[in-house]
Parts: sequence; structure tokens; C-alpha cells
Amino acid sequence: MGVTKLLSFAREAVPNGSFTIDIKEEIRKFYSSSTSTNPPAPIIVVDLMCIVRPFIMLDAVGVLCGGRYNHISRQLDAFFGEMKNLGAELAFFWDGPITMTTDDGWCKKRDHKYQTVIELFDAVDQGFDIFDPNPDIIPFHYTATVKQVAMRHGRYYYATSRECDQDMVAFANNSRALAIITNDSDMLIYGGSWRFWCTNGLNMANLTIVEYDRVALRSFLQLSTAQMSLMATLVGNDIINSSELYNFHKVLGRSIDKITNVADFILTNANKSADGILIEALEFCSNRRALMKRFKMSLAIYNLVLVGKHTTNAHRHQLKIAYEPRRSKSVVECPRQELTGAKKRRRTSLDDEDEFQGFADDRYESSQPWKKKIRTREISPIITRSKNVHIN
Repeated sequence: MGVTKLLSFAREAVPNGSFTIDIKEEIRKFYSSSTSTNPPAPIIVVDLMCIVRPFIMLDAVGVLCGGRYNHISRQLDAFFGEMKNLGAELAFFWDGPITMTTDDGWCKKRDHKYQTVIELFDAVDQGFDIFDPNPDIIPFHYTATVKQVAMRHGRYYYATSRECDQDMVAFANNSRALAIITNDSDMLIYGGSWRFWCTNGLNMANLTIVEYDRVALRSFLQLSTAQMSLMATLVGNDIINSSELYNFHKVLGRSIDKITNVADFILTNANKSADGILIEALEFCSNRRALMKRFKMSLAIYNLVLVGKHTTNAHRHQLKIAYEPRRSKSVVECPRQELTGAKKRRRTSLDDEDEFQGFADDRYESSQPWKKKIRTREISPIITRSKNVHIN
């Protein structure tokens, strides 16, 4: 997820490119270094889809054999609760619908994962022992559990029209967040004052995690923030498959030096515009017109610029996509019958309506007549195999 091999490159080739930090100590340092007598709480942005994987690996075989919902819920409660108790403010982000920019790549990944999971289940059926399953291939069925835990500990945001990482970066830049917790290597490309804490190095027992230093990476490659987006595009990412750039990479040199070779290529052509550099790279590629379109799409994704207190890009209005559910007591805690007639929550804007879509439909009466009918009809008794037992 993100730029091909960039995390391993930052970890192995860049001096001080990655190091282990203690989350508890970083929160305490934030407060101790503040000059204000009443400093604002440090904001930590959390990618929920990524944060769950380390918890699954605490008992991967157990998760594979059953739900373990209570186990996951307790572990997440303890992890998020400890950060909150130290004074951190948590903002959780969840992936929304597939965006049209990455649907082909998404489908290929899902098809591959489906086939892998089928092979895993076949192995179980055939009696093979599964001791250490890869967490990336374990079916993810914790959506409702994870969302419920998140909403107990912080604000919850749902990406609907952009990639989740774009919304996280936009939010982090706007709120001057302390860090983003995810495993997406695209975080090494974006600009901003926040820090990148990677879930691949998360230790739940002592709350330590691996931090990747974006400044050290840029300094090592001698690239500016704007040039980093060119590097990510020409190395390969979720938009541009690295295999499509094979001829270009081959001309530059050994594949093991791909990232440094691309950085040197950008520096050599630094006097050219971004389009000029892309055109130069396309000389070695086939299907140039389609590639150029996706090249520009890739650059636009990384084009998040901090200006004053606002984050802007080519689609500034899309910042409304990542939002905080306004769950007031008058709406959430009152019984269902009080949400009808004059007391029913009124729609005030498009965003107001969409705010609840995707995670709170089951709490509110739907505006679609056929859903109302289904939810209000009487449920007939279910008769079990035992003739004397009825479940209402």
C-alpha cells in the first residue's frame, strides 16, 4: 500500500530513517515542551483499518477459527484508553467506497486475496496445521466492533469521495496533529508538520511504535516535498503499477537501486517542469497517453499543501468529506419512537444527510419507504426444531 518498497528503503538505506519511539513518552514530551499554561491536547490521527492488524496477530489462529470480537474490543479499548488517559485526543478514519481512481487496482488486490483465503480454508479442511497465518490474508470481519470502540474513544471520520490517506493528511494539516498512525508509505511523500508512526512496528504491550522520518528521507534523496511526489509517481504506487515502468527503471540502472536512480533522474532534470520530467520518463514506456493521464492523477493525489491554517489542493471543497458525526443527545440517546413526527431529525444540508451514511443507518429511521416498512413490521415467531420452544 503506497509507494513500492519505500518503507524498506527508508528503514535499511536512510540513516535514521526509522526508529522506535514510546507513544507515552511522546505525549508527555508534547505537554512538557509547551510554553502555554493550558496547551491543547495533542491530536493523534488513527487509520482504523491498519491499527487492527497488530491486534489480530496477538492470536491469529484464534481469529482464523472464530470471531474473537470481545478479545479485539478489549485490546483496542485498553490501547486507545491509555493514550486518552495521558491527554491525547484521538481522531479515527475509516475507508469509504472505492474511488474511481483506483478501482482496477483494488479489484485485482481483492481477487488475489480471495484466492489466497480460499487456499487457506482448503488447507484447514484438509487437516493441515495453521501455526502462523499472514495477517493480511485473514478475512476482516471486525468492521462493526472496531467502529464501536473508536466512537467510544474519539472522533470518527468516514472517507467517501477520496482516498482515506488524503483525508487523514488534510485533517492532520488543518488540526496540526502530532502524528498519523497507519502503515501507508504514501505518508512519507506528503508534506506537513505531523509525524508518521507505522503500525508495522507497533508493540501493544509497552505502547512502542516505529516512526519513519520524512525529513531524513528527503534529505537523503536531496529532493524537495514537491519532487517527492514525482519520485513516488515514477517509482510506482497505487495509481501507477511499477511493472508499467519496467523499461524506464531498466534504463536507469539496477532494480535494487530503483528509488535512488529515480531521485537522481529527477535531480538531473530539475530545470524542467513536472510535465517535462514525466514526458522524459515516458520515452521508455508503452501506452504513453494513458500513462500520462495517470501520472497527473498521481501527482494530484499528493498535491496537499499547507497554507496558513488551511490545507488546499486541486479539489479544496472535498475537505468536507472527512467529517465528525454530530451525535447530540437529542438524536442518539432518545428512544426510536421519539424520532418521528415533529421530533424527527430534519435534513439541513447534503452533508448533514450523508453524515450518518455508512455507520449509523441502523440507529435512525430511513427516508426510503421500503426500509420503513421492513423495520416497522411485526416479526413472526421463529419455531425451532423443538416443538415446545418459540423465539419471539
